[in-house]
Amino acid sequence: MSSKNTSSLSGWALIGFLAVAAGYGIWSFPGNTAQAGESRAIEETQPLPETAEADLEARFEQYAAARLEEDWVAVYDLVDPAQREVVDLASFLGVYGQGVLRTHELSCRSIEIDEDTASAEVRAYSVSELVVERLPDQFRAGFQVPDDPEELRRSQEFSMAWVWSAGDWHYQMDNEVVRQHTKPEVR
Repeated sequence: MSSKNTSSLSGWALIGFLAVAAGYGIWSFPGNTAQAGESRAIEETQPLPETAEADLEARFEQYAAARLEEDWVAVYDLVDPAQREVVDLASFLGVYGQGVLRTHELSCRSIEIDEDTASAEVRAYSVSELVVERLPDQFRAGFQVPDDPEELRRSQEFSMAWVWSAGDWHYQMDNEVVRQHTKPEVR
C-alpha cells in the first residue's frame, strides 16, 4: 500500500471516528438511520394531508438548501420538535455546526411514507468534503492531508427518518445525539 493510500485511509478512519464521536448516524449528515417514527407513540401521530409526499419533497429541498449554504440554524429548525426539546440550538451547533464536512451536492432519491406512524424514510445522495482546517485541534494535529484534495471528497447514498409533526415534516437526528443530551431521570 502506498503512503498516499495510507494517509487517505487514516484520514477517513478519522472521519469515521469523528462521525461516531459526534453522534452522526451517517458520516456527513445529522440524519437518523433508525426506523422513521420509532421514537413516537402511535397515538401521538397526526393524520397526513393528501399532499404529504409533495410536502416532504419540498421540505427535503429546504433541508438540502440549508446544508449547501451551511446554514445550521435553518437545519436545526427542520429537526423534529420533540428532539429540539431535548437538544437545544447551542448543543446542536456544537455537534453539527462546526463545518467539518462541507456538502457540495444533496438530492432526494426516493421517499417511502408510512401513513400509520406519520413518518417517512428518505433515501438521499450526497457529495461531501472533509474541511481539514475546521477539524478540532486534537484531530487536526495528527491528520496527514492527502496530496490529492479529491481524496477529501466522498459520495454516498443514505437514509433519513422524517416525521409529520406540528403540521409539517421534520427530520430526526441520530438517536445517539439525543441520548447524549437527555438528562437522567431523578428518582
